[in-house]
Amino acid sequence: PQAATLKVPGCLRNMETVMTTLLGAVAAVSLLVGGIGIMNIMLVSVTERTREIGLRLAIGALEREVLLQFLIEAVVLAAIGGLIGIVLATGASIGLAKFMDVPFVFNLGVNLISFVFSAGIGVLFGYFPARRAARLDPIEALRHEEDAEEHADEDLAQQVRREEDQPQELPPAQPAPAQQ
Repeated sequence: PQAATLKVPGCLRNMETVMTTLLGAVAAVSLLVGGIGIMNIMLVSVTERTREIGLRLAIGALEREVLLQFLIEAVVLAAIGGLIGIVLATGASIGLAKFMDVPFVFNLGVNLISFVFSAGIGVLFGYFPARRAARLDPIEALRHEEDAEEHADEDLAQQVRREEDQPQELPPAQPAPAQQ
């Protein structure tokens, strides 16, 4: 009996290590998925704003300034996501603490670290789209939207022609009112 009692603390430490490792793995995957989401959003933003970026570069903006603009956007996006996560986690923790009848302790240091970490994810995953925006050729960037507009006009004209070629369906005939 006494030997079994001595093994319990070691077993609990092993269980704590396993749980901490699993929680860390889940957090890492979540951060990776969130970072990829931020990178995709920023890549779409760069694509949609290609003409604006080209205009800025053409009138003298430095690559460094464009890079900084998009990096700031990525950091703000990630930081807002981190702030929302902190608020939701705090709310859930307060609710669970009340449900389980245990005290809730807010640790400012841990929450600040998580906020800074989420902003760091914005820098890490926002750098590639920001660099891509900064390295755009101004002439090609200004030409980009003109080509897109021409293709959109051609696509619209083809769609209208297809609709005109299709026979129109007539509404079903209504029976004539009976005469008395």
